[in-house]
Parts: sequence; C-alpha cells; structure tokens
Amino acid sequence: MAEAWKVLYYRDPDGTVPVSQFLGEADLTAGEIKQIRTRLGYISQYGIAILGQRADVLETLEGKDAQGIYSLRCPNTPNNPRILLCAVVERTFVLLHGFKELNSSDYAAAIRIAKTRKQKLEKAEEVRQAKAKSSQPATKNKKGKKQ
Repeated sequence: MAEAWKVLYYRDPDGTVPVSQFLGEADLTAGEIKQIRTRLGYISQYGIAILGQRADVLETLEGKDAQGIYSLRCPNTPNNPRILLCAVVERTFVLLHGFKELNSSDYAAAIRIAKTRKQKLEKAEEVRQAKAKSSQPATKNKKGKKQ
C-alpha cells in the first residue's frame, strides 16, 4: 500500500486556522461534516491519484489564478461546502480556505484568498530552506579548501 499523505491546516500568522474556523462556524449539516471528513480520508489515502478516480471528491481548478489549487467538493448538499487546498513537498496537502459555494462569484473570491495563502506558504518554505542551507557547515573539497 502507498504511503499516506498528510493533511495539514493552514495557519495565519495570528494563529487563526481558517478552515477549522469555517468548519466550526459555517452552519454545515452533520452530513456535510461527515462527507468532508470522509473526503479528507480519501485524499490522505490516495493523494493526487484521486484526481483521476473521484472527480466528485477532488478537482483541479482551472485558470492562471488557481494554478496548483485543488477543490475538495461535497456536491449536491444543502450548503455546497468547498475546501481549497494545495499539495506541497513530502506528500502533504494544506487546507487553505473553506467556503459555501452559493453562486459562481464565490469561487473567484475564494481562489484569491487561497492563492494568497499558498504564496505565503511558498515564501515561508523558501525562507526555511535558505536558513537550513546557511546553517550547514561549510564542506571542504579534496584539497582541503572550503567550498
């Protein structure tokens, strides 16, 4: 069996966890919450491979603003909840933004928010890698000189 994917929640700099907050405050039905949990289990188990298998669970969003952003879906439910997420290194999904899709303009606003959060994640990863690289001791080549 393939290694499971991690599913993490995006955390704002002030400590707020937007998707967790959405799930607790959005007046979703018990059935919708159950479907979301089930779908999170699917993406944890199958990762990106689920895209080709279960379009009702996870879809790739189209358009340049949505590049690298996926939508976890609960179609045909009263509140039509969506969670936008991205895949990052080491088999990890990050849940970026949750919303109710009540009309077509809801997606555009949600994508803008998710894109901003994804960019913050990418920037933080670049900083983390730069720090890790700078903290590594200098290595010596075969002639004993620092590289």
